[in-house]
Amino acid sequence: MPAHAADKLERKMMFPSHEKYSPVQALQYYQNLTQKHTSSDSYIENSHHHWMVYESPIYKKTTDKIIEVPDFQINYLEIYAFKNGSKVPELVLRYGDEFAITKWTHRNRTGHALFTFEAGQAYTFVVYYSRPGNRPQILIKLYDPETYLAHWKSLELKFGFIYGLLVVYWILIFLLWLFSQEIAYFFLCLYVLSYLLYYFISTGHLKYYFGVDLEGVYSTMRPFLTLSGLYALNSYSLIHYNAQRKLRFVFYIWNFLMALALALAIYGFATGINLYGGLEKEIILILRLLVFLLIAVQIYLPVNHYRKFKKITYFTYLVIFSILNFVVYIYQTSVLVEVDFNSYIFYTIWLLIFEIVVLAVGISSFSLNEKKQRIRINIAKNQLQKEARNLQFESQEKEKKRIASELHDDVLNRLSVALLLFRDTYITRSEFVKTLKQLSSDIQYYTLGIYPVWVEQKKIEELVAENVLPMLISNNAHLVFESIPQEMKLSKMSKLQVYRLIQEFVKNAIIHGKATEIKVRLEQKDASLYLCLIDNGIGYETDEKLNGLGLQSAQNRIQVLGGKMQIQSAPNKGVRWDLSFPLR
Repeated sequence: MPAHAADKLERKMMFPSHEKYSPVQALQYYQNLTQKHTSSDSYIENSHHHWMVYESPIYKKTTDKIIEVPDFQINYLEIYAFKNGSKVPELVLRYGDEFAITKWTHRNRTGHALFTFEAGQAYTFVVYYSRPGNRPQILIKLYDPETYLAHWKSLELKFGFIYGLLVVYWILIFLLWLFSQEIAYFFLCLYVLSYLLYYFISTGHLKYYFGVDLEGVYSTMRPFLTLSGLYALNSYSLIHYNAQRKLRFVFYIWNFLMALALALAIYGFATGINLYGGLEKEIILILRLLVFLLIAVQIYLPVNHYRKFKKITYFTYLVIFSILNFVVYIYQTSVLVEVDFNSYIFYTIWLLIFEIVVLAVGISSFSLNEKKQRIRINIAKNQLQKEARNLQFESQEKEKKRIASELHDDVLNRLSVALLLFRDTYITRSEFVKTLKQLSSDIQYYTLGIYPVWVEQKKIEELVAENVLPMLISNNAHLVFESIPQEMKLSKMSKLQVYRLIQEFVKNAIIHGKATEIKVRLEQKDASLYLCLIDNGIGYETDEKLNGLGLQSAQNRIQVLGGKMQIQSAPNKGVRWDLSFPLR
């Protein structure tokens, strides 16, 4: 199966727990071990509770990714995301066989969810995982939405094709049994049907496409289907080699086990009780022993047949594929840590098909579900395209809002200052005309989405002195500017935002607050920038509803930057803005 490009989350640690506790506790446990340099993978095969901690790649720009976990016999799975330094978990994905479908965060065949990675942001993912009776195995991939659509389309078409083969084989064998009335073909039908249903359930196709919500009964169904497949193959081989009487004790053992498993399955299905809960490891051990018994019988029968008739039957080749399939299963469960179960099951089913080909001896194949799968994938593709168009529209609206904000915060402020200076004869007519031309040029920059060159070339103090201070002087106001230049490492974007916020505050303080003194303090701590703006104006009641464009612009700017803004004011007490936002 061709692979589509995908990142993956890097697992840092895996550990079991005696109970399910909170993701915050799991993260704290991992961090404590990391600080002690004792973090390492550990697991208990029969534990119901395992935790995994993953680190995500850091993307240079805000990126949407599809997080995918292929569904394969997962009882419970919950994925939580923590931003770097945060203790607040975000539930990304919840699903599993023991969860009701109504409790899933997303209803998908294989667990996946859309997650937005913020630019430059590191994430830690804490995963709660329950698959008792087996070694914990989980692979978390990251796909671009378009890439994932291609991956999903390719995967589902191939599964549709391969399921179509199995269904066609089963129908042909069923018709063969129906018309021939030979009991051997009944067991052959049961063999194919058992593993067809097993893989259809294990891959999540039954849950997703038919909405069957069996919850805990899934854990009962799979061992039953495995046992019924082994039972059918054993019965077919005994009939094929005419060895029912010679190996009657094997025949009785398998019939007893099958009758017991059928009774337990019916009871579990009727009551919804997982009869194997807490016994998963023992059940898997019993099934493996039965496989060894089956293999031993299947080796004995063709060898004995060859000794007697000096011939090798086609059933001998079936044994080879069955043993190969079992070896692959043992290798997967005992050795591998991260498994793409969609790929694993896909190739395992091919081994089953080879077995059927040997049994059917030339039965033709074609896919019954391919067209149905293509229609579903096209619907999903159209939905993604619709969402992409909506995102494009939202981006256009945000761009319009940005241009309006820039025009208000910069052009209108500078135009107001120029008009005041020209009115009070602080500048000449030619200087005023020159300023208007510069403003006209800057408007073109903003409408093209480009910042003026002077923002990049000049320091923040120079920007304030040239574009803000004249307005203060013309209104007989004083400016106190405090900063720590040697520690400041402002990017062009951060510098522009600081300048805009200072510019807006000064304008409001002069025009509305009648301030005579404005204090500006700028400080950088770690990866955040702190800006404190104070005036001695007339102030206002903070519970008043203020919807001025200037204040809205400042609040929107801080919100877009992912920062915080606090406003303090009272009548005759001036105004104070405390702002902070991460440097980018």
